[in-house]
Amino acid sequence: MGRHGGRGDDQGRVQLDPAGQTANASTACGKEHLANFKDNLHVAKSIDSLSENKTFIIEAVVERLDVKLEIFSQLSEITDSDVVLATNSSFIAASEIAKDCMHVQRFINMHFFYPPLRMDLVEISYPESTATEVISITQSVGKSMGRSIVTLKKETPGFIVN
Repeated sequence: MGRHGGRGDDQGRVQLDPAGQTANASTACGKEHLANFKDNLHVAKSIDSLSENKTFIIEAVVERLDVKLEIFSQLSEITDSDVVLATNSSFIAASEIAKDCMHVQRFINMHFFYPPLRMDLVEISYPESTATEVISITQSVGKSMGRSIVTLKKETPGFIVN
């Protein structure tokens, strides 16, 4: 997906058509990896569509706190209390996003390094309020995606790399 949620380019990044129906990638990404990516990517067209049959939601929108607060406020109200809510933010802490939401124990940062089809690294950061089970689930989800997981011992501004 393009850096700002749009189309990618011809340098090995995924390209999704505007309707989210097809994806293309250069030969730098294996066909199996791309097929797995497409099979597991579910693009939501509205927040309300996320309220049923979900156990783990990863948000990846613009890096603006006001936008993320609005999204997570709504998600915290419409999803079950055991649904993990992960932000892909590279610098906004989950504690900032979760502070006015319901069930703060389920919020976590799961930062995928860019470009995600070439970079296997996922950085996990979490506030003190995050449940131990949520951390374990997030690590398992990342590993099931074939990612290398780095879990911070505490929430820090900018995480490890930024």
